[in-house]
Amino acid sequence: MVGGLAVGAVAPGAATVTAAVARAGRSPVPSLVADAPAGRTVVLTDAVLRCDTRTPVRQGTSTLFLAADREGAHPFVAQFQGEVTCQDAEREVRGAFIPGAADPVELAALGFDPRGVQGARFFTSMAGGRTLLAALGLLLAVGGGGLALLLLGARGLWRAAQG
Repeated sequence: MVGGLAVGAVAPGAATVTAAVARAGRSPVPSLVADAPAGRTVVLTDAVLRCDTRTPVRQGTSTLFLAADREGAHPFVAQFQGEVTCQDAEREVRGAFIPGAADPVELAALGFDPRGVQGARFFTSMAGGRTLLAALGLLLAVGGGGLALLLLGARGLWRAAQG
């Protein structure tokens, strides 16, 4: 029974991640901040991070910055995996914009100063193709383990009924 629950719980997650991988594309495309569509993996060619806003989150799981295009007309919050310096993050701003606007309340809960964030988009390096493929692999591994457990249990029940 537990295996069946695991497979049932993983299947919708795997479908969601698979759809995100398809939207993200096979490789990032160069894009201006203003033109980057939500959900597509891009390399932002005109992004400027505000190094003074660098905020490490939860024991170095990620780092947040306030950023914009070169003209400052399109502000966004940028999230990078791990604890990174501003110089390392600026080398290649690769990832995807998440649909919708960044939530100032959630950002404040993470320790990020939400001033200047109202209506800004949220960009994350963790929504790129490689990260999504890793998540899909993990979901499929858990689902496969659940299926194996289910089949082992069914085999045991069948043998007990025969014997």
